[in-house]
Amino acid sequence: MSPSAGDPSWKAALSLLLGLALWEAGSRTGLLSAVIFPPPTRVLARLLEACASGSVLRQLSPTLLRFLAGSLAGALLGTCAGLLCGFSKPSDAVLRPWIDATFPLPKIALIPLLMALLGAGELLSVSLIAISVFYPMAISIRNGVLETDPSLLDAARNLGATRAQVVVKVVLPSLTPYAFTGLHLGLLTGLATTIVVELLLSSQGIGRMLWISGEWLRMDVYYAYIALLALTGMLVLFLLRRAMKRFVPWAVK
Repeated sequence: MSPSAGDPSWKAALSLLLGLALWEAGSRTGLLSAVIFPPPTRVLARLLEACASGSVLRQLSPTLLRFLAGSLAGALLGTCAGLLCGFSKPSDAVLRPWIDATFPLPKIALIPLLMALLGAGELLSVSLIAISVFYPMAISIRNGVLETDPSLLDAARNLGATRAQVVVKVVLPSLTPYAFTGLHLGLLTGLATTIVVELLLSSQGIGRMLWISGEWLRMDVYYAYIALLALTGMLVLFLLRRAMKRFVPWAVK
């Protein structure tokens, strides 16, 4: 079946292929410096070579473990904080100013404080990732609770629903799209934070390999790991989108 004119996927693929073709041509003809911008075919060869040698798995595994551990912790804490702020006005009055005040703070700026509290091990890295994921989740969940349609709440109460039933049957389903939005933003932020953490603090991972290869101007290896990172991000978003289609199909466009 040929792609329909309204399907944006083929346009995205065409744009990507065209960009890579121009890059290849520019590098081969000398319009682009082959040292800084090696041909994509050479980058692909390096990526396949790293996959065959097992180097990709050795570097990707710690990155994914840090990312998943930090994202899970941040999502759980953010969900709890968002629910607490959404359902309890006193809690919202206490917690929201702290969330608003600390959200703009670059999370990397917390490294000295967290290092003093937690040491320089993996717990530090996971904590920074968790903090990055926490804020989008907390804000999205809180907004989801507060944006619940009041008429639905009134209808449930008029039908004799208890507070617990109102929460389970009305509030939680209505905030599910908000939860996925927060998770979407949180995972992207968490993945970026994972790479930065590895650049600064780790001896293994994609971020560390990016730093080493860039420092030594091994740009084909550098771009190969950037491509690997991009594919990882695309896979995360693909899985999240599949979950959204399963649980909140009306919110997927």
